[in-house]
Amino acid sequence: SGTVTRVARLGKNLTFIDILSTTAIEVDGDARTRVMYAKCVEDVPKLVRAGAVIEFEWQPQRESGRARRDDGTYADARNISVKTAAPVHVVANATEKMLDDFVRHAPARGAGSAAVVTPRMIDVKTRGTSSMTQFGICKVVLGGGRCEDVTCAKRHDVSTSELKLAQQSRERARERSRAAMRAERSDDDPHGDANKESKAVSDRLFAEWCVKTFDLNQRNLVADIAGGSGTLSFEFHVTHGIGAMLVEPRCVSLSPRQRATWNNLRRRGARPDSASTARASWLRSEMWVACAEEQREERMRMHTKRLIAYTDAGSEEDAEDVEASAPPTDPAELAKPPKDVFPSQVPAVVRHAAKLHAKDDDDEAYVAPFTHVRDYMWRRESGVGDFLADAQPSLLVGMHSDQATEAIIDVALSLSVPFAVVPCCVHASTFPNRRAPDGSTVVSYQQFVDYLLAKHPSIRKTFLPFKGRNQVIYRTID
Repeated sequence: SGTVTRVARLGKNLTFIDILSTTAIEVDGDARTRVMYAKCVEDVPKLVRAGAVIEFEWQPQRESGRARRDDGTYADARNISVKTAAPVHVVANATEKMLDDFVRHAPARGAGSAAVVTPRMIDVKTRGTSSMTQFGICKVVLGGGRCEDVTCAKRHDVSTSELKLAQQSRERARERSRAAMRAERSDDDPHGDANKESKAVSDRLFAEWCVKTFDLNQRNLVADIAGGSGTLSFEFHVTHGIGAMLVEPRCVSLSPRQRATWNNLRRRGARPDSASTARASWLRSEMWVACAEEQREERMRMHTKRLIAYTDAGSEEDAEDVEASAPPTDPAELAKPPKDVFPSQVPAVVRHAAKLHAKDDDDEAYVAPFTHVRDYMWRRESGVGDFLADAQPSLLVGMHSDQATEAIIDVALSLSVPFAVVPCCVHASTFPNRRAPDGSTVVSYQQFVDYLLAKHPSIRKTFLPFKGRNQVIYRTID
């Protein structure tokens, strides 16, 4: 048994775990070290993370003399089980107020009474002395710099040889990542890597492409499925003035950039002599602020749940809530109406300004609607599917929409509505029955793209100029 100091998951059945053993590790009768670098070729529980105490079976790796290195023992591990979940204090973002509001009175994992959260769990000074942080080298030091963060809990007293080994390991990991990206790059992609923009602007580029490709205007409605915090919907609604419906179980949140946009629009649009377009842009942004404020407490509750789900302060229910969802099989569950629809009412400032300035036929003053349907959309024959059909969207979109990607296409085809999706993760284990055009099981990214293209002869693909998975699968309807 031992304490986990680092976990690297490279897939469902390949995980590397650094472990600080409770006793000295003996290899060929020689007790050399307490540090183990374990390779596990099986599904490792998500409770296995830094700080957790685990039990496991192991045997030393013999290739390349790895088992004889002085800095640690390389081993193959199996049958890993969690003896004690990671302490909640290892979560850097778990503030005292957050834990007080959402954790202290909740039942802990494996406990029948309230979770015990002590001040030590929040103490930054204590973090730096816990055993699980002793083998994590500070990223600043790893990059050759000097860390100035007095609260940093990572290691700074690193020997030259250890630092060199860590830097070489990081470079090998980066090369594996680059190789994986090269393997997935399509020969059809006309955009060279040097000309691609950052993934941070992918939503903006996708929205611009959709507006141009589908000739969208203020009176259209775009349904953004599995849109996360709403970045893409914000681009459609606030930037381009197009009606937006976000279908996503998570709460809406505004980034600092989006809040800065709201402040700028408010300064320009709230003036009595402001132009109709400026006023409409400001009022659209007010709808987002109102929606985010209405969901603020629930957003914090869900955020806290994600942070503590796999710690000793979490529960089995917390873990189930934050894990990737699979489509329900119960028809009654699918038929349920959407859990929540926001905003619950149009903000007063929007209603007041609309009465004063807007006319039904004035496109410049028209304030396009925004709705957040806080639920999953799995298929057309569902409560959310019915809600979406009643809204009569002009376009269905999904940017890296994960499990919902195929559902977007299926629903769009069912409703005879145009769509555009940018596929990302395949989730082969969640959808084991998918078959590529050649009959093989869909497990790779390119197989997934081919599988989606085969759904209808009119479906096409193109590429957007940003880094990462940038293929767009789309269908227009004349």
